Amino acid sequence: IDQPAFGIKEKYLRHSSNFTNEIDSYKTFIRKSVLLLRPHLSIDAVNVEIEKIIDFETKLVKATTRKGKNPKMDNKPTSLTNLEKRQKIKWIQFFETLFQEAEEKFTGSEPVFMRDYDYFDSLNDILKQTEKRQEKNVEMRNNIIEFQRVQIALKHVPSAFEECYSNTLNEFKIAFGFQYIQDHYDSRMTKEVEKLIHFLKLSMTLSIQSNGWMDNGAKLSAQKKLNEMTAQIAKPSWLKTESDVNKFYAKLGSITGENYCANFIQLNKWKRSEMYHQLHNTCEKAVWHWELISAKAMYNINENQITFPAGILQPPFYLIDGLASMNFGTLGNIVSHEIIHGFDDISSIMETDGDFDDWSRRKTYEQFSSKTQCFINQYSNYEDDFNKNIDGSLTLKENIADNGGLRRAFMAYKLYKIMNQGKVSLRLPFQMQKFNDEQLFFISFGNSWCAKTRFSSGEFSEDKKHSSTRWRVIGSLSNFNEFSRVFSCRKNSEMNPSHKCTLW
Repeated sequence: IDQPAFGIKEKYLRHSSNFTNEIDSYKTFIRKSVLLLRPHLSIDAVNVEIEKIIDFETKLVKATTRKGKNPKMDNKPTSLTNLEKRQKIKWIQFFETLFQEAEEKFTGSEPVFMRDYDYFDSLNDILKQTEKRQEKNVEMRNNIIEFQRVQIALKHVPSAFEECYSNTLNEFKIAFGFQYIQDHYDSRMTKEVEKLIHFLKLSMTLSIQSNGWMDNGAKLSAQKKLNEMTAQIAKPSWLKTESDVNKFYAKLGSITGENYCANFIQLNKWKRSEMYHQLHNTCEKAVWHWELISAKAMYNINENQITFPAGILQPPFYLIDGLASMNFGTLGNIVSHEIIHGFDDISSIMETDGDFDDWSRRKTYEQFSSKTQCFINQYSNYEDDFNKNIDGSLTLKENIADNGGLRRAFMAYKLYKIMNQGKVSLRLPFQMQKFNDEQLFFISFGNSWCAKTRFSSGEFSEDKKHSSTRWRVIGSLSNFNEFSRVFSCRKNSEMNPSHKCTLW
């Protein structure tokens, strides 16, 4: 259970006197939306309710803490019953309502992880002082904002085919994934990627043990976390035959093409039931949370686990018989990026099982914060694709992973070369032969970030957690001495500045 998101940036509400224009725009948006839905209401009456909404949200914002950055946050599990005794909030009723489609009951003994007890203790007091009508108004405001976001994101109403295809793909990830891996999975992939991860972990170990900003206790803790980090590669190990797929969906029942609504309800009931049973059983790290056909990778902070679906183990990110230098520059960088997420601005203060660790409370964390400030300053000076300055604080987590991922991937490739001396390396044809293996590493890295931005998505630019692809390449490379050496970059040039930000 975590703190909520708000209708506008928290800083606007927390320091409203400094952001009067933003607050006024927010009020105008709510007013127009309400009058559109309830045209019979008077403007004066609506304005009174809006002021109450702003006041309520401001109280909530001031009760929040900085998510994931406060080492004192209590991440130890408790039971629903104990939570109810402490906060007088009907949590059991809340979860039974959430799972009502599955027709399941909660005993109160279910373990709950709450990121910050202080916030919910404050919420309990705030709710006691708040009229029910006011709570309903905020709930309506949430629905209006969500509807607006959906409208902006869609830009067009999807056809029945698009809607059906998208929902089917989302609801039957394993079934679709099984069909995909029949044509796009080679059993060698898993072993080869495991070797890649081995060298990347060696590279990360060197960074942990050789850096000068961590004390010995911090290094031991970080090394333990790295050693215990697990990986999911390509597909679940149990998914081998069609009978495995049928077994996975055995309790779903029959899905027909006759009644879309009934199918949707049945799917939701099945999913809720599966979630309920997972709550009452030991969590297994073998559970897949990602589509097998996805071309994205992920790091699971709670399970200390990295995942690389079959969809990302394809060209241009990975070629099973391709040049090692290029595979390390593409997939190696992606894998390393996810490993670094275990040690970024949020995850770094958590142990392997998701608990907060002591090393973040020592002087090491202060030095860690000082070094990350360099990245905040650097990326805040870049402009995104919409000529707006990037928020270096908002993108910090990804910028740390981008920079550390590149450095660790290159070092991993150098370790790979040392341990594979004498092996004949393939050569690229034609003009590409003029580049050596280290140059090809960086060329493949840059090529993997080629992208086309839809400027119609500019409305969301300030909410992005990632820097623009241009700066994800330039920002990382310009901080890396090895890149400057390999391409003989002139000192104090854009790609070889005198001041560089480094962490891992």
